Amino acid sequence: MIRKLNFTGRKKIPRNQVSVTLMDPDKHPCSFDVQLDLSGLNLPPDGLVYVEAYKRTSYMRFPFGKVNQLQIPAPRLLDKIEAGVIPLFRVKVVEAARPHGRIVALAEKIIPKGADRDSKEKITLVHVEFSENLGDQIWRLDLTGDWPSLQVNNRIEGIREIARSDPAFISLVYPEMVRQILNHIIFKSGESDPDADGDDWPGLWIRFASSLPGVGSPPGSPDGDDKKIEWIEEAVGAFCEKHGFLDQYKKLLGNGQSE
Repeated sequence: MIRKLNFTGRKKIPRNQVSVTLMDPDKHPCSFDVQLDLSGLNLPPDGLVYVEAYKRTSYMRFPFGKVNQLQIPAPRLLDKIEAGVIPLFRVKVVEAARPHGRIVALAEKIIPKGADRDSKEKITLVHVEFSENLGDQIWRLDLTGDWPSLQVNNRIEGIREIARSDPAFISLVYPEMVRQILNHIIFKSGESDPDADGDDWPGLWIRFASSLPGVGSPPGSPDGDDKKIEWIEEAVGAFCEKHGFLDQYKKLLGNGQSE
């Protein structure tokens, strides 16, 4: 893996100093709250602070005052973010001296709390979005944005609750979703380092898969495709076993006797 080097002098705002929470995420538009601590970063006191929400072509910027005097704006309504999606957030600190000042500190790809609070995995490795544009498809995995998105067909009555908590949906859809994501990471992005950048979703997914019982780190670049496919299938199998998908589905079919 090629490590990312920072030649800009831009500081990284630690994730444990930033927290974004969506308020009433099932409503559109929803609002958000931010907990932000810029202490200990040696930033210019007059640096301008901005919080940005974005998803695909949707984008909103909110001024939060200065480093030495944060001012939380109101309202913080995400009315320009398209309906049915979960935005990511970034925090910027910008030089105040020039109209288009240099970014001196940044935290990006911040996943808001409250986005997937009922999902099977408590860590937000994938966003669930509700789409009107799936035709007759029930679900589709979108890997073209800044974060993996499980898109489900909003034309199905009750799909929001089904996607979050229905055992049949989860046991049938989630394993294939995991398989597709790991295939994309291993064969397209080339990621295989469990210690990769924590802000990068491929690194988070590799760490998650590697932590599953009996899986371990993925094969490196010199290993052949067969070894990589074998690792992916081991991860999917361990994921299914961890959550007991087979027993869940058998019970739903009226065959509740575990072997």
